[in-house]
Amino acid sequence: MHFRKIHKSKSSHEVANFSTNTGTFNLRKHLYTDHLAQWVTSCDNLKIEITAKAALPFVRKFRQEPVDTPLESERPEYSKKGFIEAILEFIVGDDQAISVVESPRLRKIFLLLRKELKESDIPGRSTMRNRIEQTFKEHMKQLEEEMAVTMFLCLL
Repeated sequence: MHFRKIHKSKSSHEVANFSTNTGTFNLRKHLYTDHLAQWVTSCDNLKIEITAKAALPFVRKFRQEPVDTPLESERPEYSKKGFIEAILEFIVGDDQAISVVESPRLRKIFLLLRKELKESDIPGRSTMRNRIEQTFKEHMKQLEEEMAVTMFLCLL
């Protein structure tokens, strides 16, 4: 849009056509480093969401939005498996009792944060205990394999 305006006012300015195989990274980088205000404004007017991770800090700064915290920027897409893994990390990492997952207060928080979630989607203590044991066994097996390699290398 910007270049077409320049072309109209100054016909010597050429508007380039790009191949459908051309990547967009360099173009996007050019937009957020050299034409940020016009790019963001045009996208906003056309209701086009800017989602490129490399561009988001520049766009947020331009819009004077707060920058994501490390936790917010690492937020994974919701999945049942990811939900269980996050609870596992909470229990093991913070030395919580496995039964904490059955706390009505914690379950209320989960339900508050995800509208589609049903109480039956929240794992109970048995599910969590089994998953913790499974993870422990996986880690022990990996450690055993690493130690076997180390022992072999030491004997050489």
